[in-house]
Amino acid sequence: SQSGSGSAYTNNLTESQTATAYKSFTVCVGRDKAEHRFLGQVIDELSISANINEYVMITATLTGAGEDSTGTAGPGSKGFALAAPTASDLHPNDAYHFKGAKVNFSSALSGSNYSELVKSVELSWSLGRDVDNSYALASDTCTIAPPPTLREISGTIEFNTVIHGADVANGELIYNDLLAGLLVDGSASTPALQFTFGSDTADEELTVSLFKVQYEAPETSMSGRDTQTMSLKFY
Repeated sequence: SQSGSGSAYTNNLTESQTATAYKSFTVCVGRDKAEHRFLGQVIDELSISANINEYVMITATLTGAGEDSTGTAGPGSKGFALAAPTASDLHPNDAYHFKGAKVNFSSALSGSNYSELVKSVELSWSLGRDVDNSYALASDTCTIAPPPTLREISGTIEFNTVIHGADVANGELIYNDLLAGLLVDGSASTPALQFTFGSDTADEELTVSLFKVQYEAPETSMSGRDTQTMSLKFY
């Protein structure tokens, strides 16, 4: 729970179908002797990736209007004077550190039923923003937020071995079944694919459940004495 007692606190993120529901941001970048400001920045893509021996990483790709040209400091007289941050500029709590990741195939996480053959994963949400249609005549930058188009979810999973029938321990995908492209339909209780990202703090995690997944044909590679691995893309 939020207070640290009682049942777990759950925050369900619901995707919006309204273009204006997505927020815009002002991005300030301190560089050398000046701060550069970019107004009206909107998220185009959000990615989460996990690799062995590394923290789980979140990456956001933004697009929007050009640099604010009203500044008078720095090279080209476009920047703004740098100022030391104050307490109000800083987040009062520690950042949430993703420490581990678990992947479930055609099942929801319960105890230790996750796959132990996954080497890395990457999951991306793309809004496919239409930058061309955010401009207007007599303007050299965006006049409206680039409108989102068809939302896409895609990703890549890499296994530390090529998976054949005898290798399956927790619903992993078999190489031969994937060759023609495999479509998996899940349900609310049994997702087609589920990712669980944990943290340093007990009982804090982010769960992403996908209920219909199309896999592409797998790729596998061998090089010298390296172990043969398998990777596949999905959407």
